[in-house]
Amino acid sequence: DAPWADTAPWPAAPTGPGRPDTSTATVGAVVSLPGNGVPAGALVLVRDAAARATATARDAALVDEFAQRAGIAMAAAALYARQVRTAGVLRTSLLQPSLPRVPGLTLGAAYRPAEEGLLIGGDFYDVLYRPGMATTFLLGDVCGKGVDAAVSTGRVRQSMLALRRVENDPARLLELLNATMLDAAPPDRAPRFVTLVFGTATPLPGGGIRLVLAGGGHL
Repeated sequence: DAPWADTAPWPAAPTGPGRPDTSTATVGAVVSLPGNGVPAGALVLVRDAAARATATARDAALVDEFAQRAGIAMAAAALYARQVRTAGVLRTSLLQPSLPRVPGLTLGAAYRPAEEGLLIGGDFYDVLYRPGMATTFLLGDVCGKGVDAAVSTGRVRQSMLALRRVENDPARLLELLNATMLDAAPPDRAPRFVTLVFGTATPLPGGGIRLVLAGGGHL
């Protein structure tokens, strides 16, 4: 019942000053480490071939318990790493975009979410520049804060990105956005309130800017 099994000698490590001769070491046991549906790894135990003492049931129980604990820890670490990576990818997709360079316009923005550690929140802005057309921009706030609010801001921004390519009138675009957000609201919860300013900016030949603005609250 002991886990130890004699095998061929373990490949010898280089010997020399400060390096012991390990040519007599042999693999004593290989134990699978349990994971989430698949093994998390393997535990390899070695011993000196000159030590012929037989492993006891107590040794076997100790090895098994160690393997169980190590497997659980490694599986949990792997799961946490995947969750962190997923959260990082989602957070990156929700970050505020970089402002484009627009001839005739000077753009600037500052963003500071309520939960600074997350870098995301319910406030948002966006600018879409297309050469030969008026530059469109939006500034808004979703009710709430943190991750839940950031997810809603992502929906608003993506909806606006699609809608403003088929509708240029700011007031009409907000009506379409309102209908879109209401349709997308989960049936088991009320839609989130959104306050939003949407507009177009067109530099004038003689200087100055022509602005067309539309505002909506509680979309």
